[in-house]
Amino acid sequence: MLHSGVGMTIVSPEGRFLEVNPALCEILGRGEAELLAATWQELTHPDDLAVDEGLVTDVIAGRRDSYRLSKRFLKPNGTIVWGDLSVSCVRRASGAVRYFVSQITDVSRDVELRAMLRGVLDSLLDPHLALRAARDDTGKITDFVYIDANPAAFAYLGRNRDEVVGRAMRDLFGDSEATLSLLRWGSAAIESRKPFTMDDAIIVSAVSATSRRFDLRATPFGDDSVSLTWRDVTERYEARMRLADSEQHYRLLANNVTDVVLQARDGILQWLSPSLESALGWNPDEWVGNRFEDFTHPDDVALAQQRRAEINTGATRITRLRLRHRDGTYHWVAIHAAPFTDAQGNRDGIIASFRLIDDQIKAEQLLEFSARHDRLTGLLNREEIYRRLEAMQAHEARSGSRIFIAFADVDNLKASNDTYGHQVGDEVLRVVGERMMQCLREGDLVARIGGDELLLVLNGVGTVDDAVRVMNGVLDAVNRDHTFGEITLRPRMSIGLTDILPGQDVESAVRRADRAMYRGKAAGGNRIELATGDINSD
Repeated sequence: MLHSGVGMTIVSPEGRFLEVNPALCEILGRGEAELLAATWQELTHPDDLAVDEGLVTDVIAGRRDSYRLSKRFLKPNGTIVWGDLSVSCVRRASGAVRYFVSQITDVSRDVELRAMLRGVLDSLLDPHLALRAARDDTGKITDFVYIDANPAAFAYLGRNRDEVVGRAMRDLFGDSEATLSLLRWGSAAIESRKPFTMDDAIIVSAVSATSRRFDLRATPFGDDSVSLTWRDVTERYEARMRLADSEQHYRLLANNVTDVVLQARDGILQWLSPSLESALGWNPDEWVGNRFEDFTHPDDVALAQQRRAEINTGATRITRLRLRHRDGTYHWVAIHAAPFTDAQGNRDGIIASFRLIDDQIKAEQLLEFSARHDRLTGLLNREEIYRRLEAMQAHEARSGSRIFIAFADVDNLKASNDTYGHQVGDEVLRVVGERMMQCLREGDLVARIGGDELLLVLNGVGTVDDAVRVMNGVLDAVNRDHTFGEITLRPRMSIGLTDILPGQDVESAVRRADRAMYRGKAAGGNRIELATGDINSD
């Protein structure tokens, strides 16, 4: 309990706190003595109290032994902190509850992020689903579970949120053609870690049981999830087929769709639909006679040129890149491009359409970032730095250079929290993380792995002295005074340093550095302590 980054407490059957750990005090913004004199009911938001009390009653009555829920806690200043609460009980021989053991994780930032993402997703006109893969014992993806959806998706599925979220796709719609197709395409996106796109795909709709055509985009995020967006384009496709014999009808269609349609010949834009103005602010005449690359983000020009070369050989391509708005800003678009064939069947340049996907890109980036980074400092989280460190070990085994890891703990952070409040403590952590990032070398890593615990990875260091020299620079940078409002903060940090060789267990090395850090803290703190006797000699 003492060293856990998760809030932990032992509670009497009546609700009084019997023991609390420092992490819980930090989460709830209260000192140990204040918590031990209170009950959990007093600290619970009134709107969440009845649900929690009902679950406790079930445990005391013997109908369950544990439960988990998200609930709101009240801080002394009246602000709310969202907690992920897990509760289990220890019973006497008679079956009566002796005490409860509770664990609380601060998920306030996650709740805020989900609310922001919800706003982005709800603004999308196309149906959107977030799905988590379900795998069998061999690791094969056999189904998807609905994590979330936007109103357009619920309307398309003809079901409300309670009927969809948390359910398996095959459980809801069976092994229909649509289910199996989405399973195949979503699996392809997750396994390849690349977006999967398909236009004009023929699927028998699981909702209407009729054959329809869809544009589909499947984008992986997190470790095992996929973002799925689709558009029923049956009418668009049928219209395109009906009007294929008439250039005049093609132009009529292009002039009235929201997607921007363009034609290019020998790399020069010949014609664009009027929708270009509503999408990117340009009059079509301002683009005609220029190259498409003239309006493409410099970092995406090579990709645009590559795609044009592929299409000129007869291929059809779907590409995502950035185009310049008339005001100078750049916007993400999804482009579908193919060879243009005239009424006589002769190939005559390229025909393409694109639409803005800024909201979709933003949602994907937010989901991906939140899965790999700490919400307070923006540093890597524990899982991500461990994953990168293991990959780094494999590379260093071939190069022969060394990796050093430093376990750092911010000194006197609890005292700062107790004196000034947790907002100041959070500022200390944020500033320390920022300064560490600024002075580390290219290829080095830094992560927040606990409440006030940070892990640094020094990549390709030659000797112990070199590693110590780098960490002295880090310590000097951290030690600079920082003004926060009317308070002058003096960040201090204790560091344990060790090395790790290819094949060595990462967790063991981290514990070795942790022990060294505590020796340094016991010796007065704000110093670098080598893992003496454990570190490998030069």
